[in-house]
Amino acid sequence: MKSTKFLFLMLVIIALITSGCWSYKEIEKLAIVAGMAIDKDAANNKYILTVELVNQTSGEKESKTTSEIIETEGDTVFSAARDMILESGRKLYWSHAKVIIISQAIAREGILPVLDWVGRNHEMRPDMWLLISREKTAGEILKTHVDSNEVLAYHLNELLIAKNNVGKYGAVDLLDCLMDLSSDKASTALPAVNVIVDREKKIPQIIGTAVFKKDKLVGWLNGDETQALLLLASKPFDGILTLQENQFNDNTPIAVQIYKNKTKITPVFENGKLVMQIRLMPDVAIGEVGSAVDYTNEANLKILQTAAEDKLKIQSKATTIKLQKDYKTDILGFGCIIKREMPDLWRKISPEWDQIYSNMEVQLSADVHIRNTGTVSKPNKIGG
Repeated sequence: MKSTKFLFLMLVIIALITSGCWSYKEIEKLAIVAGMAIDKDAANNKYILTVELVNQTSGEKESKTTSEIIETEGDTVFSAARDMILESGRKLYWSHAKVIIISQAIAREGILPVLDWVGRNHEMRPDMWLLISREKTAGEILKTHVDSNEVLAYHLNELLIAKNNVGKYGAVDLLDCLMDLSSDKASTALPAVNVIVDREKKIPQIIGTAVFKKDKLVGWLNGDETQALLLLASKPFDGILTLQENQFNDNTPIAVQIYKNKTKITPVFENGKLVMQIRLMPDVAIGEVGSAVDYTNEANLKILQTAAEDKLKIQSKATTIKLQKDYKTDILGFGCIIKREMPDLWRKISPEWDQIYSNMEVQLSADVHIRNTGTVSKPNKIGG
């Protein structure tokens, strides 16, 4: 009984002396970073770091969130980050940073060196999104505008979270990127961001993919090619496939929604020839039909299914050839699949894998399942 009381007393004492925040910081003394962009000056070989800071001001009726941009340069990204204190007058707080935008010039040299400081810094979160700028610099992306009271980096964060509803770009965080580069695949693909003009205002747009071989940028995929890449890689997304069905002498496009995606990649080695067989198996729904054709009719539905399968095969084949012939990068991990399923063969061909990959035959098939036609069972028609 005495030991129980003593234990209870010790627990109370420990709770009292260990309560509170061990790393408490006054928020007004910190400069909260929302996002950063990394460039490199070709003239002096120094890194240029651009960050967006969050400012919270309280008014009589409501508080207002704004942001400011500061920029420094240094021999390393770390030294440029430390010099930010000279600009802001406050220590930078990195734990709320959502995005890292890297210039394509740095990406072509290799992204691993600039990610080293980010990966080592204990204040940085590994779930920060990575973006590659298609503009001349990465900093100009952060200098665009959205709503007056919206932080641009947080806007980009929302776009990346909503990637599955678009299907024309992916989203890769810092941890996944570093894992890709350290894996047998040793390549990655990151979303691309550029600037567009909307109602005389420059705003950021995320679309397409930056394709890497190891950690070096080798090329780009557009939105449609990115959709094919997501299909090939069995990535989940809720994209739209637009079909132009002309068998009924009707040029009205049909929108088909891809809401479930599964792809099977099988290596086949016969008679000394290696072939990758890819089977696309998406589940789709009819999202929009602008004509009077009844696609609840089984024969018409089969025609639509065939049109969808043909388009997916054409898109996917073109994207695969581009990765093989133009960029020579195995971001789909064909080599990893062969290593896993045919280890003896992989030991023989791995020294010449780059050349074998670029010239390997890829056979594509598609099996589209049209699960429903939306809430409308028959086409809409004008009465009379």
